[in-house]
Amino acid sequence: MLLASKCRYDKKVVRDLIYDVGLFNGDDTAYYLWRGFRVVAIEANPYYVAQAQQRFATEIKQGRLIIEPVGIGEKEGEDTFWLNDIHDDWNSFNNHVTSNGNNPIYEPHCHSLLVPVVPLSKIMERHGVPYYLKSDIEGHDRFCLASLTATDLPVYLSVEAHGTEYLTRMYELGYRYFKLINQARGHAASNYWYFRPATSGPFGEETSGEWHDYDYVVQEWDKIKRGELLSDIPQEALTWADWHAKK
Repeated sequence: MLLASKCRYDKKVVRDLIYDVGLFNGDDTAYYLWRGFRVVAIEANPYYVAQAQQRFATEIKQGRLIIEPVGIGEKEGEDTFWLNDIHDDWNSFNNHVTSNGNNPIYEPHCHSLLVPVVPLSKIMERHGVPYYLKSDIEGHDRFCLASLTATDLPVYLSVEAHGTEYLTRMYELGYRYFKLINQARGHAASNYWYFRPATSGPFGEETSGEWHDYDYVVQEWDKIKRGELLSDIPQEALTWADWHAKK
């Protein structure tokens, strides 16, 4: 088992801690635990919470994993969470996302429930600033970014790439190095770990490609959206991409 890095970073960062915001089926958390990190996993879907409590019972008992059974929102309270019984990777607080744009094929298979939500800042108050924060919560990533300030930044951060809004917010927070990672193409094995489909894959220095400045990745995004080929990401293959950032 590989151990978490012992490099020196900002004193506020808990260097062996990762936040998995959007636990989903637990495969990302499993990788982080295997790497030797402690994990705070955040999940709004009670089914996935129960599943993870069984799958990671040992790690929870050891104190290596804490599951927060909540969604991330603008303020503390409750919100409507939508479930898709066919495509559970579309579960979201946004019914338009969950139903694939009110698609008549999927809409009859969607249903909702009320779940507790909290700002990410509340969770960080309890557990500290993580070394890496992965956010993949189908549109509510903006609330993760809204909770961060320039004084409590993870060393590495990733969010889903729907446009350049999140990228701009990360730059405003103080991140200066970025990558656009095409998740739809899958991930090469890293340290003998197989990344199954729908996982966020490697993070930090293990991500593919070079780090670039803000202007470069904005231009990269614009060219892709115009249908131009850049790096290895053709427009038609960019069905799921993540922005990765580091300080």
